[in-house]
Amino acid sequence: MKNKPKPIFDSVENELLKLYASRHSVKNLAKTIGKNEESIKELLHCFFGTNKKISDRAAWVLSHVADDYPEYFSIYLSDFCEIILKKTASKAQQRNTIRLMQFVPILEKDESKILDSCFSILTNKSSDIASVVSSIEVASKLCSPFPELINELNLILEDWKSFSSSAIMVKISKFQTVYLKKNRYKID
Repeated sequence: MKNKPKPIFDSVENELLKLYASRHSVKNLAKTIGKNEESIKELLHCFFGTNKKISDRAAWVLSHVADDYPEYFSIYLSDFCEIILKKTASKAQQRNTIRLMQFVPILEKDESKILDSCFSILTNKSSDIASVVSSIEVASKLCSPFPELINELNLILEDWKSFSSSAIMVKISKFQTVYLKKNRYKID
């Protein structure tokens, strides 16, 4: 019988509560959790839980676990979309969930729901910069085989140009270079 790996610490939830809000500490915790499948499951439980503070911290750690272990999360994409589309979702949950989708292999059955989630973020002018940038990246990949969707995405992005940050402008420019000019899609 195969031995079950021992948990690295008592509880992911306790580690999230002790977490110092720095990128370094989040990445360290993500590396530790990513090595243990049981810890990943516990992290997901914290993410989908009702405690806002723990859920927000879990979202941040989760997005960094997905950087190194994206294969664990494809089966949860539909659930992640529900989080993005919920009106009660925090900015941290939304931002980190859409960031995670940049790295996770997207199943065909989830593509339309994820694209809808991206468009929801992109059509909401109160979305934060990181969510918009990640949504452009994910939506670009999903729209690439469909010229009509590329044009629709381009129209949405044109609205962002008048009041966007440099991060959004760079991402829009990259999108237009890669998907419009190189692929010779008609720009409406």
